Amino acid sequence: MNSPIIKLLAITLTLYSCSEVDDNNKPPEIIPETKDLIKPAVCHTKVVAHRGGSAEAGTIQYPDNSIAALKYAMGLQCYASECDIYITADNNVVVAHADGEFKINGCIPWESTLEEIRAKGKLSNGEDIPCLSDFLKVVVNPENCTKLWLDIKATTSVDTKFAIAAARRACEIIN
Repeated sequence: MNSPIIKLLAITLTLYSCSEVDDNNKPPEIIPETKDLIKPAVCHTKVVAHRGGSAEAGTIQYPDNSIAALKYAMGLQCYASECDIYITADNNVVVAHADGEFKINGCIPWESTLEEIRAKGKLSNGEDIPCLSDFLKVVVNPENCTKLWLDIKATTSVDTKFAIAAARRACEIIN
């Protein structure tokens, strides 16, 4: 494992990943043709803030998947802010990090409404558990370069119906 070739390869890959983007070799962006589309500002980083960067910022003031963490990532001009999403029983998309039993505030999201999940408690900074439309209200801004990176959560590798429902509903909300 300590082979000089492996070390050289690791250094080369690291340097290559930090190099400037060559726009000529970029895959084309798939953007719907609409005059109402708000295009984000140009972002000069390749950093994706995991759950908004809450671990680095401090999980009390900037909890995982919170609006505060999203704004923190936007303030750093991260390329994207990753967030976890689940479908709710009322066909909403909740943005939250579930526990090991797939529960948010003690509720299984696809068996609970957004209102029921929010009624069970707030985030450590006092925010309500956000939904995708709450995140979009913050991130869709021509001054902002940070994109949302949706991590669509599945319950198991076999039962993906809730993840598929979350993906479909997220597309509807975004549209």
